[in-house]
Amino acid sequence: MKIAILWTKLSGYLNACLKALVSLPNVSLLVVNQQTSHDAPFDESQFAWIKPRYQWQDKVDAVILGEKLNNFYPDVLLISGWHIKGYRSIARQFSGKALRVIAMDNQWRGTAKQWLGCLTAPFFVQRLADAIFLPGERQKVFAQKLGFKVDQILSGLLCCEHNQFAEYGNQQIERKNSFVYVGRLAGEKGIKELLYAYDKYRKETQVPWELVIIGTGPLSSLVQRQNEVIYEGFVQPNELPKLLAFHGCLILPSLFEPWGVVLHEATSARLPVIATDNVGATVHLLQDGYNGYLVEVGNIESLASAMKRISTLSYEERCHMGENGYRLSLQYTPQRWATYFHEKIQILLEQLNRMI
Repeated sequence: MKIAILWTKLSGYLNACLKALVSLPNVSLLVVNQQTSHDAPFDESQFAWIKPRYQWQDKVDAVILGEKLNNFYPDVLLISGWHIKGYRSIARQFSGKALRVIAMDNQWRGTAKQWLGCLTAPFFVQRLADAIFLPGERQKVFAQKLGFKVDQILSGLLCCEHNQFAEYGNQQIERKNSFVYVGRLAGEKGIKELLYAYDKYRKETQVPWELVIIGTGPLSSLVQRQNEVIYEGFVQPNELPKLLAFHGCLILPSLFEPWGVVLHEATSARLPVIATDNVGATVHLLQDGYNGYLVEVGNIESLASAMKRISTLSYEERCHMGENGYRLSLQYTPQRWATYFHEKIQILLEQLNRMI
């Protein structure tokens, strides 16, 4: 089976899933992606195994890409959304020639733009895709409103390198009394709210935990000016499992977060987690009081209170929470991703061939 992956920027977790996919019998890949950015300067050597591969920088040249795809002759196209003009052109070009699977991580929020998308879906999105691949339930609501039927919807799109995080998380190490944030440093990630909440937490706690922030982005300078915060900057994906495993709790304070793969990384590493209810992955990976705490988005008081609750638990109680989270993390692994995707597209290909 020939599968063409038409993506934006590659990531470590997608890399793991693609490795698992190509390890299946008779699967070959062509990967098309946007070049890495300064905000997330991933080590390109981790993707060196991917051949053939075609990269683009500012925009997709649909003519050149079409030629490469015609030479590859794919059975399946996995396309990262419908926002890239060149990819839309390719999706139309391969209608009836290959199974077109659109990837989407948008939650249903009922905005005017989303309602407009639903109204125009029969003339737009549905003409670009034969199926849709989503992270979880909140995205499924949106997909169904766009007109996709249950048998056209695939779940479990986003998955971390589970084995690596689980390996370090399972080692008998004494975790630091520290909170850790991993992600882009931008307004929608709730960075300012996190800093305000941490300041409040420190003032109300006799022996406060450290706060470690890992990542880069527009608010990097703001974070670096905080004397009580430890700023680590950008970390390569292969270094993150070891770093994450030494901390006591992950915090994900996002104001807007369609999914949040880092939540899967943390639960795989057996960390308790604190996250806002706007994080899409919480539906599947966070049960309040079981493996961490769910807090109201933008509520600084609630976030500070959750920090205090975590830091006042005994070490044994936190370990128990971490084990609970690990059980939830087993819903998603690269191996399950690959096997599930392969099985689903085989079924969909049979249906498509009967229709042609």
